[in-house]
Amino acid sequence: MNFAKRKFKHVGDWVLRWLKIRRPQPFNSEWANRADINFSGLGCQYYIAARSATRAQLMPVQGNLFHHAIEMLLKSYLARTLTSEELSGKFRHDIKRLWKAFKRKLPSEDLGQFDGLIDQLSRLERIRYPDRVIEEGAMMSMGWSAGPISVSGTGVERVPAYILSVNEIDALVAKIFQVTSRNPAFYTCMLNQYGREALSYQNPYADYLLGVNPTP
Repeated sequence: MNFAKRKFKHVGDWVLRWLKIRRPQPFNSEWANRADINFSGLGCQYYIAARSATRAQLMPVQGNLFHHAIEMLLKSYLARTLTSEELSGKFRHDIKRLWKAFKRKLPSEDLGQFDGLIDQLSRLERIRYPDRVIEEGAMMSMGWSAGPISVSGTGVERVPAYILSVNEIDALVAKIFQVTSRNPAFYTCMLNQYGREALSYQNPYADYLLGVNPTP
């Protein structure tokens, strides 16, 4: 009897905790301001780490880092109007859903040019873990310059391809800061020599992101 009571109490406590987690939370402007800053800060760190990983030819890790970078920067802006529960529960790591919500918030901005890039970044979630690569194989290619990157070779058509242009990502990062009226230098001003070099290497938007130029 005592065991049954203890077991029921344990299950009851679990249900109460679940209900507390699922209960809609009110919008908190203080949390929103802090989330905005922290998401942007993390986004910049992932972005710089991804550029460093690209120079080291660390595939597919640099692609996952770029995915995290854009995810954080998009969540930064959406956090201004969404609760923590909405941001984590509704979007999770779905960068395509985040991008659609981001564009809806900024209907006057020309953001459609990045739709293809978002699709490529979204596909990288498939190889976040090695399972897919082991089962299907993978062709991975990343170049610095903008524009299409051609991939060819025997058997390539039967292997999933994961292709990114780093300078297109640079353009997207700069655009996100510009349309959301955030100063990127706030997040990059404390970078040391190695961080600034990682950000600047073959980056046409480096001066803007480092605060040298006021516009991209």
